[in-house]
Amino acid sequence: MANDGKDLQCLIRIIESARAVGTDIKIESPKFIADRVGKQREHDVVLTITHDHHELVVALECRDRSRPVGVDAVEAFYTKCQDTGIHSGVIVSSKGFYKTARTKAEHCSIRCLTLDEAEGFNWFKPTELNVISREVVQARLFVAFDPFLDVQISDLIDSTGNLLTNEAVNATACAYLDSNRTQLPKELGKHEIHFDILPGFSTVIDGVTHHTTRVVMAVEYENKITRWPFQFRDYRDHDKDGKIAQYAVANISIGNFKADFVASTDPHGAMVISIIPTPSKS
Repeated sequence: MANDGKDLQCLIRIIESARAVGTDIKIESPKFIADRVGKQREHDVVLTITHDHHELVVALECRDRSRPVGVDAVEAFYTKCQDTGIHSGVIVSSKGFYKTARTKAEHCSIRCLTLDEAEGFNWFKPTELNVISREVVQARLFVAFDPFLDVQISDLIDSTGNLLTNEAVNATACAYLDSNRTQLPKELGKHEIHFDILPGFSTVIDGVTHHTTRVVMAVEYENKITRWPFQFRDYRDHDKDGKIAQYAVANISIGNFKADFVASTDPHGAMVISIIPTPSKS
């Protein structure tokens, strides 16, 4: 089965996003642009560079196939760039380029780059990223009324007049853990804490409003380590025999938090760390 290039496309988006940190460069992947006849054409990664009132649009085509890029692929990409108003085109290949394709790309002003796998770099020793996280296992409410009432959570009303939901209970538990993270135990494993919730809740029975006398939340949570392996990539422009940069990338996914940890070096040899949020799917 042919590789559709999505993994390479994702890596290029991550790397280009890390390179764009602190600049006015906008990264979109994928991006659909109307061509000359109004048809929407897809580009793998698009960089929009804004300088004063000028705008430069660069499209990157990601080719992750079993053989080097050929002339036909270069010509097709060049035509698509012309039809969609792209100012500058780049092809990134995981398997390089045939010599004839490089000649054609140079004639079309298409830049040829490769993203080569590496076992590691001498400036970056870790092989995995260890992330310590705190995750809620369960959250329970203990509610007291005077006199005693047997009330379900779904019958409780908060201070804003809204019915209480399980989602709101979990959100309160997470917010408490976050705001008190420096005081909570750091040891790995499961822990449980209890705290009062103020203001309390109310409920309406037979038209009469009753207010809680005390609300206690019990939160069971777990401190855990998740290990995310690094991918090592050498971003190069082989036409100019020049190294663009080396990158160590770890994909992180913990609960709703999804991002990419990127380590690279700047032109002066200093290490640069970037956290690139994963774009939400529309």
